[in-house]
Amino acid sequence: MTDNTLNTDTMKEFTIPTDIESEAVDFISSVYNTLKENQIIGEVDYAALDILARTYSLYIKASRQVEKEGITISTESGSLKPHPAIRIVSDT
Repeated sequence: MTDNTLNTDTMKEFTIPTDIESEAVDFISSVYNTLKENQIIGEVDYAALDILARTYSLYIKASRQVEKEGITISTESGSLKPHPAIRIVSDT
C-alpha cells in the first residue's frame, strides 16, 4: 500500500507575486495558508495560485478604474460606450 500523505515539510514555499494589489496579496496568502494547514497543496498547485493571484489583482484594478471613471466612456464622435474595464471585471 502506498502512503499518499503530502509531506509539506520538504516542499518549497510558494512565492507570492510582488507586482499585485495588496488585497490580492492578503487573499492569496490566506488561500495558501489554509491549503497548507490542511495539507492539500503541492508544488504542482503553485502555478494555479499564481494565476489566481494575478487574475484577482487584475479584477481589483479594473473594478477600481470603473468605480473612478464610471461604467461608460465617450467615443470620439461623442457617443457613449461601455468602459473597456467592464469586460475585464465581467470576464475575471
